[in-house]
Amino acid sequence: MLSRIDGTEPQADVKPWYQYMMVWLVIALPLIVVVASMVTVTIAHQNAPQLVPVSSE
Repeated sequence: MLSRIDGTEPQADVKPWYQYMMVWLVIALPLIVVVASMVTVTIAHQNAPQLVPVSSE
């Protein structure tokens, strides 16, 4: 058991969850992928190729 000479226990640096950069990385990476996929679907939908009619002879 570790204790200090003055009898107090060392306290850990406790911060709110939003002050940890790893949390924002875990949130931001999937969010970036979702936004990029929506942009890709929008571009693909707006620039859809026209169907070529097939004539049956």
